[in-house]
Amino acid sequence: MKTQYIIALIVLLIVSYFLKQYVFNIYEVTFSLSQKALYADGESTIRIEAVPVNAFGFRAPLRKVAVVFDIIEGKDLVEVLDSNLPDGVIVLKARSSSGKVVLRARSEFQLLPAIIEIPVLSSLA
Repeated sequence: MKTQYIIALIVLLIVSYFLKQYVFNIYEVTFSLSQKALYADGESTIRIEAVPVNAFGFRAPLRKVAVVFDIIEGKDLVEVLDSNLPDGVIVLKARSSSGKVVLRARSEFQLLPAIIEIPVLSSLA
C-alpha cells in the first residue's frame, strides 16, 4: 500500500514537471493584430496583443507578457487609446492622414524586439 503512494507521488511529480516546462513556460512571444490596416477616417482602431507561446506552439495558459511599445514612425498618424503594458495590449486609433505606422515591441521573453508595421490607408473609395 505504501509503495502505491510513492509511485503515485513520483508520477505526479513527473507530470507536474512536464506541465511546467512545456505547457506553462513561455518560449516565444508573437503579436496578434485585430485587423491588417487602419483607415484614415478618425474612427478606425486596431488592437495589438502580445501572445505568449509555449513549447507546443499554443498560447501558454494563465500567462501574460509585459511589453513596452515604442512608436518609431508615424507617431502623428495615430492616437493611443489604451495602453495596458503589463498585459501586453495597446489600442491605436487612426487620425485623418494616411501613411505607415511602425511600432517596436520589447519584452523579456524576446531576444530581439519585434517590428510591427501598420499601413494607414486613405478612406476615399
